[in-house]
Amino acid sequence: MSKRDLFAPFRPAYAAEEQKHEGPKYWTSIEHKEGHSSVVESQSVEFPNGIAPLGELHRRDALKLAGASLALAGLATACVRRPEEEILAYTQQPEEIIPGVANRYATVMPRATGAVGLVVTAYEGRPTKIEGNPLHPGSKGAADMWAQAEILNLWDPDRSRKPAKDLNKSVDLTASTPATWADWDAFAATHFGAYGEKGGQGLAILTNGAEKPTVARLLAAAKAKWPSAKLFAWDAVAADRAEDAAELAFGPGARVHNALDQAKVIVALDSDFLVDGADSLALAKGFGKRRRIAHKDEAGNMSRLYVVEGVFSTTGANADHRLRLASSKIGAFLQAVAGELAGKHGVVVGELPTGPAPAGAEKMVAAVAADLAKNKGAGVILVGERQPVAVQAYAMALNALLGAADTQLQTVSTLAGAVARTSLASSVAALADALEQGEIETLLVVDCNVVATAPGALKIGEALKKAKTVVHAGLIADETAALSHWHLPLAHFLESWGDATAWDGTAAVVQPLILPIFGARSEVAFFGGLVEGKTDDKALVEATWTSVAAGKVWRKALHDGVLPASPGGRAVAPVPPLTAAVADAAKKLSPAGGKGLEIALTFGTVLDGRLANNPWSIEHPDSMTKLSWDNALVVSPKYAKQNGITSGVKRNGYQADVVKVAVDGRSIEAPTFVLPGLEDNSASLHLGYGRKTGAVGAGVGVDAFPLLGRDGGKLVVATVERTGKQVELASTQDHFSRPGNPFNEVSFADSTAMPADAVERRLGTTFNGKKEVSPVAREGKLTIYKEQGATPWRPRRGDEKAPESEFAHEGDIPANLVAQGTPAHRPAMPLQPTMDITYDGQQWGMVIDLTACIGCNACSIACQAENNVATVGRKQVLLGRELHWMRIDRYFAGDVENPTSVHQPLTCMQCENAPCEPVCPVAATVHDEEGINSMAYNRCIGTRYCANNCPYKVRRYNYLDFTVTGNIYRSEMPFDGRTWAQPSRFEVYKLQRNPNVTVRYRGVMEKCTYCTQRIEAAKVAFKGQGGDRKKLPDGAVVPACAQTCPTEAITFGNINDERSKVHAMKKVDRNYEVLSELNVRPRTTYLARLQNNNPDLEG
Repeated sequence: MSKRDLFAPFRPAYAAEEQKHEGPKYWTSIEHKEGHSSVVESQSVEFPNGIAPLGELHRRDALKLAGASLALAGLATACVRRPEEEILAYTQQPEEIIPGVANRYATVMPRATGAVGLVVTAYEGRPTKIEGNPLHPGSKGAADMWAQAEILNLWDPDRSRKPAKDLNKSVDLTASTPATWADWDAFAATHFGAYGEKGGQGLAILTNGAEKPTVARLLAAAKAKWPSAKLFAWDAVAADRAEDAAELAFGPGARVHNALDQAKVIVALDSDFLVDGADSLALAKGFGKRRRIAHKDEAGNMSRLYVVEGVFSTTGANADHRLRLASSKIGAFLQAVAGELAGKHGVVVGELPTGPAPAGAEKMVAAVAADLAKNKGAGVILVGERQPVAVQAYAMALNALLGAADTQLQTVSTLAGAVARTSLASSVAALADALEQGEIETLLVVDCNVVATAPGALKIGEALKKAKTVVHAGLIADETAALSHWHLPLAHFLESWGDATAWDGTAAVVQPLILPIFGARSEVAFFGGLVEGKTDDKALVEATWTSVAAGKVWRKALHDGVLPASPGGRAVAPVPPLTAAVADAAKKLSPAGGKGLEIALTFGTVLDGRLANNPWSIEHPDSMTKLSWDNALVVSPKYAKQNGITSGVKRNGYQADVVKVAVDGRSIEAPTFVLPGLEDNSASLHLGYGRKTGAVGAGVGVDAFPLLGRDGGKLVVATVERTGKQVELASTQDHFSRPGNPFNEVSFADSTAMPADAVERRLGTTFNGKKEVSPVAREGKLTIYKEQGATPWRPRRGDEKAPESEFAHEGDIPANLVAQGTPAHRPAMPLQPTMDITYDGQQWGMVIDLTACIGCNACSIACQAENNVATVGRKQVLLGRELHWMRIDRYFAGDVENPTSVHQPLTCMQCENAPCEPVCPVAATVHDEEGINSMAYNRCIGTRYCANNCPYKVRRYNYLDFTVTGNIYRSEMPFDGRTWAQPSRFEVYKLQRNPNVTVRYRGVMEKCTYCTQRIEAAKVAFKGQGGDRKKLPDGAVVPACAQTCPTEAITFGNINDERSKVHAMKKVDRNYEVLSELNVRPRTTYLARLQNNNPDLEG
């Protein structure tokens, strides 16, 4: 059956006329832009690539089933299968626990790039959802996608459940010898007791790179107990070079952190700072604050972002101006900017060396330098972790010379009494050398999968075999555990006592929400037992902070999630840059370039692999490529063409050529993905895939760590050869796309182009044979907006002329950037043929600011965690059956070689005149009195009429029953075509579910509900305080997506409340409805994206 798309002609006779119109301004892939047959084919069928009827069903049988469904629609229990279980009452009811009412506790997530403060929701003792802690500087109330996904890691059934011995004797980890903690304690007392006599000679301890004061104290005690023992650290995601650069620029113990909420000019050089690197969450928060513009009078407060990079990053997609430049030339670009500042703008750069601009970068260098000079003290240069230490130190020193330190935009904190640190890359290299030389007899590896994540050049897996005893403590039996003599289960941070330090030095307590599920020990308890013979982790943490946080201060620290400053902690002080040292290091840099393809090794949804066994993370599409369950070597269109790479869209997937990638004799085979916007000889490849352990992550994607050199640098030059193989990748970039021209301004100005009745049938109404179709994503230039603002768009009647400012210049903000936020802006068409409908009381609505949205995916995973959204697996994604309620569409605009990009979150629009409602035969989707398009799951019979009639394609259908595995796809489970067998091992996943959200079964449609469970909970809470449940105060209800958003791009509330923030946002002149000409009146609207363009770079 052909899909009658909103913008597709009904009759083939119109096809020729359609081709006369200009192509889409926005496009999702190269194939989409070029109208490739693979994309057209996927758009032309109602249920693409296998999404067909569930089985043989005749019309007569369908009518029988429909009748039965109507008869039983009122019986809620008939369609919901509930397990038989005993109800056990508390013998003594805990005072703080009320069934069905959430408890929330502050804690902190240790991370090598700075700890992130969290507030965790628990029901009856079960942690179910993570949010950011507004009192913690590392999160400021937000949580990124990796923090959101950690709640599922807690409930991972693959977590180790008891100690095990002799894992290194068998490839099959299940063949290891089971043991107990008592066995380990007895072994440790004897084995490590012997090292007391030798002073620790031959003993080594390896930990991760996160700053944890109590663990650091215990390690210091271990060093005192075993003076000759060696301490090492490694963490692939750490901002290792950034810390080395700070010490080079400002001295030992220094660390730089930036306040982007004070920056008017940001220059990102090979830096994806919005989602990756040190303190990225706080940086995104500050960036968003300067990007939210409510009125043209505030336009002067908007920051300007320049991005220079070789790959196409999430930060690059948010740039106001972006230059494609090989990563190896970033140092030359930076020196050229310094030269321009010194030569033309009188900025004193001291001894810093300068040089000419790289070819093709002259105009950008001049504009950046002029803007930094003009905004001296309000500009900052950020350099990415891939760049050499000298380049990063150069930028830090230049920032200080530009006055960033004077305005506290760039601050430098120093660790009291610090000596020069040993970089993590040097540390793990030293470990490999010590193992290779036989200096280590016993290696203790704690919370670090060094075998999987260490640079491939170190061959640490082979070196590890030379140690007589290897002890591994971790969440799961990973690749390092497989080479160990002992493996010990480590507790998740949500079930541990501990502490951790944010990037700016703020310390906080890691507070458990639940006892260790599988009898594991926390990291603090593990080291405490080993060094001091104490395993009470709470007492060990309290002992660290007794001098500064006791009694009420300690209790307040637990409540707020932030500890008072610790003795010897980081203190902020004015520190002049050591320009001579930086200049000397910069002069020693080797010349840029090299034969081969420059590959940036980056982190995606699974980070370095710590989330590779997390179904939420591994299924979630990448921000730019939209790959799910896969990673690939991402190359430019020109490189692909020159090297015969034919990778491209194939129906719902992506057909990829496989290539061999070699670096210094180490090689891997990887599929290729062609992405617009990359520098011609640059590529990127995500790390963290290709794992060998874990039921979800094993065998998924390609392991890129073998390409890393000894120094751990994530920029390599490789040779690439085609293998002649092809694989199909799961990509969602063209899912739910539609034919025609839905992303551009369209005007059928010629009334003879097609008959008026055809226009009427396609678009619902005509205006003298003319019709304007509004674009899905809208953007414009800040300079034009400051002069003209934006004026309302509405369909024009007859010979009515558009205002002169409307469509004045291509790419400028047209006058139709505002949508129908007030009755005056509404098309003169009623909701119903006979009467208009008005709503009184609370009416919920949402506004999404496309200027502030950075496309980080945090909102989508937050929605999944809050609403029990299932993961479906790679095969189902290839069939177009992903279930994410909120999808983040990524569009390109402009030239294929050098396009701009925009992200647009899209979820159920909660239409007032919803097309989905009248077509449902059993009224499973209806409007409630507060304007929400509600779902009655027990009524739904799965006709999918609603999904077919939804113009936004935001409804999701459960083709399979994932409930038996806790809404999680598990690849190794037997599948009989309808459900999975033997689900008992995965019951633990069900404990993560939100008890206030119905779990959907096979054959049921689902979608965004504006987190209606939160609305109801707020009503109950407000009524309990004596308030009116129908008059909730503004801010009482915050959906999961809005709560986690780092840039506060999502605003939600009562649109009828004139004092509410969402009401004010609806009146912003950039507010618009997507596809407003359909008259569906969505409650979710958007603020058009603004580009803070520099006139010097126009044209």
